[in-house]
Amino acid sequence: IYWIWKHRCIYSEEEEEEDEDYYDDEYGGLVKSGEEYKIADGTTREEYYWPCTIYAKDEDGDAYTVLIEQSPQRAETSWAAEDMPLFLTEYPRESIVFLNKQGASDQNMPGTFRQPIGIQDEIFPEQWKDIARDNGD
Repeated sequence: IYWIWKHRCIYSEEEEEEDEDYYDDEYGGLVKSGEEYKIADGTTREEYYWPCTIYAKDEDGDAYTVLIEQSPQRAETSWAAEDMPLFLTEYPRESIVFLNKQGASDQNMPGTFRQPIGIQDEIFPEQWKDIARDNGD
């Protein structure tokens, strides 16, 4: 199966230094609480989202255990350099988003029909075509 989307989770490497990571045999990697990884103002800036894999759903269904993966846009983290997986437990659902993998959206499918629309300028009122002059441009 080829998945066209990828999970992204809010993660901050600055917080990595503050918390005490610990190794857990059950997970085979570093484990720490993920409940503080929220952006309250609804920010969707891509820099906050790291690739992740949903590992387990908590019994109450409100939180997850996620595996944070090294972001290709960031410098290598200490846990990635040591080839040590990083798991966040109690991770809130609202901090997980689904994004298309690069180059996997419908517009990139082979054989996609692409043609300029070619709308003639005459069908638009003159008031719509002089926006640049009204703004002093």
